Amino acid sequence: MSHEPLRHYGGFELAGMSMALPLTSLREVHPWCELVEIPSPSAAVMGALSLRGTLVPVVNLSTVLSRGPQIQRWGCLIVMVHEGQIMALAADAVTGVFSCEPSTLHPMRGQDPVASILAANVYRSDQDREVCLLSVASVFSLPGVVSVVDPEPQRQQVGEGLLERSDDSHPLMLLRCGRVPMAIDAMAVAGTIPAPALRPSALAQGHCLGVVSHAGRDIPAVDLQSLCGLGAMDVSAGMQAFVLTLDEGEVALLMGEVLDVVRAPAESALHVPAYALPARDLFEGAVPTSALSEDVVKRLGMQVSQFLWLSAQGLRQHPALISLASMSDGQTSSDHAHGFKSASLAQSMLTYALGGDAATPLEQVSEILPYDPGLCVFAQQGALLGILVNRGRSIPVMCLSRLTGLASPEVSPAVSVLVVVHEGQHVGFAVPALRSIEPSDWSPELPAMGQPGGDPLAQALSGRRLVQVGVPGQQRMLPLLDLQQAARSLIEQGQREAVAA
Repeated sequence: MSHEPLRHYGGFELAGMSMALPLTSLREVHPWCELVEIPSPSAAVMGALSLRGTLVPVVNLSTVLSRGPQIQRWGCLIVMVHEGQIMALAADAVTGVFSCEPSTLHPMRGQDPVASILAANVYRSDQDREVCLLSVASVFSLPGVVSVVDPEPQRQQVGEGLLERSDDSHPLMLLRCGRVPMAIDAMAVAGTIPAPALRPSALAQGHCLGVVSHAGRDIPAVDLQSLCGLGAMDVSAGMQAFVLTLDEGEVALLMGEVLDVVRAPAESALHVPAYALPARDLFEGAVPTSALSEDVVKRLGMQVSQFLWLSAQGLRQHPALISLASMSDGQTSSDHAHGFKSASLAQSMLTYALGGDAATPLEQVSEILPYDPGLCVFAQQGALLGILVNRGRSIPVMCLSRLTGLASPEVSPAVSVLVVVHEGQHVGFAVPALRSIEPSDWSPELPAMGQPGGDPLAQALSGRRLVQVGVPGQQRMLPLLDLQQAARSLIEQGQREAVAA
């Protein structure tokens, strides 16, 4: 077994390339902003970042590596340091911190200054991909590329020792969530989204505010401040996000801004009493500012004595995040843009447990609400479970299992209510568990059985129509249930009974 200490790297995406640089050289990640024009003999120098009174040159490595025209929308700026000098790299997105053993690095050699910026490649197990490691010294030595003297040398890690450290210090990503300073293990962050474009979704309920795009996919976006029991965040004040990977999928946690990536000794963590935090299971404790550099506190712009330390494990085990992660959209952004080749039914399907699995067009579901066992106030032999009151609306909740002739499922945290609206009236359908949001491209209809013109509710839920869901290579056929027609039938049936009475 190797006894070499792990080496730590900060990963980022650039023009389709997965790259990384040593964590000792990564000073901070800055949201993309308008650059200041500066003279430079190199076309790779895009301008300069005004960083607390210092103009820091910004380099576009995709130009250096001849990767085509400059993209129109950058994600962030990676500020890095080397031997008392500082510069920044333009990047699409940050992909988090990772570690590897020195023996797993595969050195790369180049005979010219450009080729020499690629120092090695390594397999990144947490994202199942190969990553190119940069030679920071070679980047700073690129022809025509300028750097400036580091205005904050006290922040520089000493020597190469950090990559070799065997102590129990942690790389932490510092962030601001509303007025609350927080920290999270940087190794747990799968990526950051400097300017998330929040879009409406049927998933928007509770702590989830909608979906955002990440790595070509739509993932649920969660208000971290609200999740922690600290009140709803003010989205109008601007926001960023970091991506957390769960076994079930990914979620984006919305917050104010990323402040820095630093290291802190594990023994510096402070215990926070359970009664002092609304959601104690989501926190490891607190990191005192005395364990960090003074510059971090100055840039925060307010008096701070500690950063609340988020528990990555606690977040991954949170029932709401587990449920949302399992609903991550399997449809890529290119699917949304170009549709499907066999597009007789090119739309997203909400899949859920119902005996086996079943599907309903996502556009039929206006929102998804958590199930409250307390609403089961009516007779258990019928399909009507009770009435859910949500935002001033009375929503009758029907057991979809009973409506389709199946046995009632056990009540568990996995049960959800799919809300369907017909002519301003709401109907909720309780399902045992949500599965995912998946693309569909084909919907065959099975031969009709029985007498024509039967009960519309039974026809809507008969499962006589199928739908093919999933991405190519992972497709399967599921019963297609028309919940819009089912809601309409239930409402019309109630209106007929009211007239008859």
